[in-house]
This record gives sequence, C-alpha cells and structure tokens, in this order.
Amino acid sequence: MHIIHLAQVPRLEFGEINGERSARIEALLEACQAAGVAAAAVADITRALWRKISALAPIASMTALTRAPIGALRAEPRARGLLQALVEEAVAVGAAHGAGLAPGDAALIMAAIDGLSEGMRASMAFDIENGKPLESPYLSGAIVRFGERLGVPTPTHKFFSDALAVWEKGATR
Repeated sequence: MHIIHLAQVPRLEFGEINGERSARIEALLEACQAAGVAAAAVADITRALWRKISALAPIASMTALTRAPIGALRAEPRARGLLQALVEEAVAVGAAHGAGLAPGDAALIMAAIDGLSEGMRASMAFDIENGKPLESPYLSGAIVRFGERLGVPTPTHKFFSDALAVWEKGATR
C-alpha cells in the first residue's frame, strides 16, 4: 500500500480515545518515524480532531463555494470575516461538546490558515468542479447538527451547508 500526501505539511496525529499511550500507538509512531512520516501521538485525540474540523470545514466550505484559493479569501476582508466566523462557530461547538477547545483556539486555527500557501484549495473545491459528491454533510453539516444538539448557533456553517446541498451528491446536470 502507498499513501501519497500532497498537502503542504504532511503530519499524522493519532491517539487512543481514553488518552492512554498504548502499545499500538507506540508501534504506529515507530512505523511512521521509520518511514520518514512526520507523526505525533497525542494525549487528547478528541481535541485534536475538533481542531482539525474547526479548520477543515471552513476551508473546504469556502474554497468549494467560492471556487477561490485560500489566499484570495484571506486577502478580501469580507471573505476573511466569513472564514473567521466559520472557525469561531466550530470552536464554540467543540467547546460545548467538551472537546477541550477554548475561544483562544480560534486565533490559533486562523494563524494556521494564514500559514497555508496562497493557492491552496481544499479537495472539496476540486470535487465540486469535477461533479463529484461532496463531504459538506460531514464538515459544515456536522458542525450544524452538533450545534443544534448543543444549543450553539451556527448560522454561517448553516449557510454554507445549505448552499452546497445542491452539489452534495455530485453533478446536478
């Protein structure tokens, strides 16, 4: 089996749900290191997953719907405001879910987004252009569903989820 990763900073983070540093986590870490893969065993995988979706859902939704790369979205103040709102909503939902996120995580996530290459677009942007099914129900759609259950408003994610709904199953033609 081969894995080809084309993103700017390939790094795997993994851990046990209970935070234990198990033998299988150690074995996976050793295998990654032996293969030259940047990897980290994290004590709080739930927090790591919520930080990931708090960045990925905004990037994927915005680059797919606008068809613009992240650099253009960061540079346009109104688009950056939408990106910021998406990140803040996701972090608020993660915090309410008990994932160990705090409001300050939004700034850390935005700083990471600011570090992405100018031309970066999420795979969902390519999917929408090629008529493929979208992951939006599992990204912004999931943030909306969690927010509804937890009583956390997610109006920006709801907009993107609703706007992308017509493309969820792929080409509409």
